[in-house]
Amino acid sequence: MKRTSQIICSVFTLALILGACAKYEDGPGLSFRSRYDRVVNNWQPEVVLQDGDDYTYFYEDFSVEFGQDGQFTITDVDDQDNTTMATGLWELVNDDDSLRLLYDDQAISPDREFWKITRLTEEELWVQLTADSNLRDVRFVPVGSA
Repeated sequence: MKRTSQIICSVFTLALILGACAKYEDGPGLSFRSRYDRVVNNWQPEVVLQDGDDYTYFYEDFSVEFGQDGQFTITDVDDQDNTTMATGLWELVNDDDSLRLLYDDQAISPDREFWKITRLTEEELWVQLTADSNLRDVRFVPVGSA
């Protein structure tokens, strides 16, 4: 009986410690891959909310690829099958709370963006960003998962 109590106490303590380790508002509590390595992927939006309204259908052919080399490529295909691409450098900033995107094309305004990370796992990248004075919550999944 004493052994069972020790195991239960140990599990409870471990759960408290792991819960306190959560970096992002929506988790995860523990990961064995670095934050940088979890960002590196080709992502597509699964859900896009703007000020609480669903705008996902505007992003059906949108993707962003974050490379291991710190490069990113954003690809968007419009209704007429015209492809627009933007490239640049990305990095984790603000104690890994945000992604900073610095565009190669200085004509893009703004030429840098900050995406606040709210969840980062191997299968999910949730960010908040401000575009055109609107707050967007974007929930990305790896391309081919949605």
